[in-house]
Amino acid sequence: MRGQPQDSTVPALSPPTDDSIPAGPEHWIALAKQNYPALKKLASQSREYAFEAQASNRMRWPMLNLQASYAQRSAKDAMTGMPLDNMYSFQAGISLPLFSNHQQKKMAQSMEAMRRSTDYESSQLARDIEARLRTLHEIAVHAVQSLQIYRERIIPADEDALNGAMAGYSANRLPLTNLLTYALNVYRDRIAEKQLANQLAQTLAEVSKYTADPATLPAGQPNTKN
Repeated sequence: MRGQPQDSTVPALSPPTDDSIPAGPEHWIALAKQNYPALKKLASQSREYAFEAQASNRMRWPMLNLQASYAQRSAKDAMTGMPLDNMYSFQAGISLPLFSNHQQKKMAQSMEAMRRSTDYESSQLARDIEARLRTLHEIAVHAVQSLQIYRERIIPADEDALNGAMAGYSANRLPLTNLLTYALNVYRDRIAEKQLANQLAQTLAEVSKYTADPATLPAGQPNTKN
């Protein structure tokens, strides 16, 4: 969407939280099976082929048509005065698929073969998505754990070491090169923390490609699912 105007109604992105990551990937897998457009399309095609196969099979059987009509008339003819009876009519017809039986059979077999092919494609795609979501879950969990270590242990330790080095440098007990080394450690680990946060955000964005319901996307937001 580079170079194209953006809708101001689209909400700003918020940093991912630990709560957005389930304990296991099963929740993501269930959402993907329910919402991923490609799987929904294949399921719809499979149902369509199944209905067409059933219709072709039904056309191979004889068809019986029954019709009945009833007309209620006045008791006497207005002109002659003769009594009139109510009218009843019954019709029955039967059609035999003598010439279309073979054609309908081939059509039903063709539709059934296409349904099985679609089901196989859907099953294979579902397995691929499941494997990918399991991998993404492992990446997300590892990123969250690493972020926690950086934010709660490594970066605070670097900042404490830098503060101590600055005190030593102010007291002329530490050379400038050592002070710069402590400062570089802080910035290096902060950059690593930002990279992990970016990796987590990208991972969850890919997860949402499989799990998000297109109906819940904001108006004007493109659907990038393939």
